[in-house]
Amino acid sequence: MTKLALLLSLLANGLAVYALVGRSSANQGAAAVALSSSDVDLVARKLQEEVQKSAHARDSAAQREIDQRLKRSQELLEQTTDALTKAQAKAENTANYNASKLEDLDAAITTVGVGVEKHVAAVGAVESRVKALEERPVAVAPAAPVAGPVAPKPVVQEPKPVLPIGPPEDPAVVKAQVDKALADLDLEDPEKLYPAITVVSKRKILEATPKLVKILANHTDFFTRQASAAALGELRACDAVPALAEALRDKSGMVAQQANKSLRLITEHDLGLSPQARPQERTRARAEMLEFWSRHEMEVRDRLKQPKSGEAPK
Repeated sequence: MTKLALLLSLLANGLAVYALVGRSSANQGAAAVALSSSDVDLVARKLQEEVQKSAHARDSAAQREIDQRLKRSQELLEQTTDALTKAQAKAENTANYNASKLEDLDAAITTVGVGVEKHVAAVGAVESRVKALEERPVAVAPAAPVAGPVAPKPVVQEPKPVLPIGPPEDPAVVKAQVDKALADLDLEDPEKLYPAITVVSKRKILEATPKLVKILANHTDFFTRQASAAALGELRACDAVPALAEALRDKSGMVAQQANKSLRLITEHDLGLSPQARPQERTRARAEMLEFWSRHEMEVRDRLKQPKSGEAPK
């Protein structure tokens, strides 16, 4: 019931009381007053009941609205949670698919690199054969017989001209070049690291091994890690064998294959690791190499004349 209805009801009851009082005589004043008080109490009770009913109706309506809003909120939360779960699952599936594709692409690049190296080796073998054929003496057919026997002239093979090797390198220049390369190995820039790795590899600077091992283990650029692994193989660095074994599990297949090649150069032990080897195969190859190294380390060090730190060379 609205406030206006309550006021109208109160006003009507008041007028009724007033009319009753007006019609009463003077000798009936006490009874009229009593009747008027009773009517007022009745009006007050009715008014209180109407107020209570109105308040209860308002509370019920508010509670129903709150319940409806709460229900809609719960439905919206469930829909949002379901959508988030589906989006997360889709993102994980996409990430796994991309990782698989990248691994396959890396393996393909490694295969192509191995094929190129084989072709280069084949071309080198052909060039060596051509050079050997060029150096063979040319057979000269004997001259046609003339009147009387004529002794054949001896074939004189003229020595080939020896190309000048060039002036000897200045030791001071070489030392400055090596010192700069060793200092540059502490940098992070691949454009400066790669020339430095090339210098220490070409000059056979075995003392660069710790820095090359650090680059192999930590550098973010996989071309730089691959160059470091190749240099350690060229140096025949025995101290790098454990690090190269760990590099068999590198996330780049090219780095893993280079580490495998360098380990073969140092230890002369072939792990038989293919360019398409999966992570499980690389892990097994690492375990095999570490087990081999635990049994044959001293033999390899004696062959390469690289004693352990603190030991005198034999």
